Amino acid sequence: MGAPAGEAGEGGRASRPRAANHAGLAVNGFARSDARVPQRPAAPIDGCAAAWGRLSEALMEVQRETPKDGRYEASSAIFFAMRQAKESDDALNQAMAEHAADWPSGIAKLYAFRKEHDKALQWLDRAFEYRDEDLYFIKGDPLLKNIDADPRYMPFLRMINLPD
Repeated sequence: MGAPAGEAGEGGRASRPRAANHAGLAVNGFARSDARVPQRPAAPIDGCAAAWGRLSEALMEVQRETPKDGRYEASSAIFFAMRQAKESDDALNQAMAEHAADWPSGIAKLYAFRKEHDKALQWLDRAFEYRDEDLYFIKGDPLLKNIDADPRYMPFLRMINLPD
């Protein structure tokens, strides 16, 4: 099992960047009136701004994180939720520059959230190729819910031995 969120795992990298977990809460609750804190947060939450859809506060929180803790991934998702496409794209490009080799599943989640299925699935394949340990946590991830209905997603889950 990987290291706790935000702590060093194999190879000295964080297994699940802390800021990216904040982004998952932010984008999961931004458009829903029934937004609530998830049952099992992946990381300690310093403030519930993200979970309650207060995206500006969530953005300020994640921008205090370091790049290795997922600042760019989280910022990209929050900017996208705020409908700030250019800022989201810029943060996504920074995330890819920083984490293409060590956290491709995080990039896949961003593309899935943005409803860019082809790119999301390409990055999931890359995550499998790079043996990204976070693939074990993708089943049911709210950032990936947009690709649940894609006919290529279930075969991918089967290929990595995650149950349907």
